[in-house]
Amino acid sequence: MPKVDRNARQQPLKEVGPVPMEADDAAAAPLPDKPKFAALSGDKQAGGDAKVEFRRVPVPQHRMTPLKTAWMELYKPITENLKLDMRMNLKTKKVEIKTTPQTTSTDGLQKAADFVHAYLLGRWGPGGHMCLGRQSGLAVGAPPSDSIGRLSSPAGAVGP
Repeated sequence: MPKVDRNARQQPLKEVGPVPMEADDAAAAPLPDKPKFAALSGDKQAGGDAKVEFRRVPVPQHRMTPLKTAWMELYKPITENLKLDMRMNLKTKKVEIKTTPQTTSTDGLQKAADFVHAYLLGRWGPGGHMCLGRQSGLAVGAPPSDSIGRLSSPAGAVGP
């Protein structure tokens, strides 16, 4: 951006020509190659030591009873597959999910929080399709017919 000169009498701004920069001989020398590092595993990306992270998912009052009845169906995949700790805090009415030293997936915590949130929104019910993954444009834990409809039509309607 060019420098601007302004007199004390509030005259319109005038542009001042560009200021030449001095080139150093050191700047003209070629730069060294970029270092190449090996890929890090999930537990080392967090800073070497396993840092405990957690998510709290609020539970609406009208979803408390369905959550209690389907608790084991939610609890088992999260604790066994993703190696996370999960508990229900009845005082604050929140599901708390946290990492453990055995957790290897870096995005497992967010996947679990999304999975529980999808159940609380009513997007998945017992006996329905259960998915611990994320897909763009699809609701996590959506029934298969709903997902197919979202893929086939722009309005998300199922049918001809």
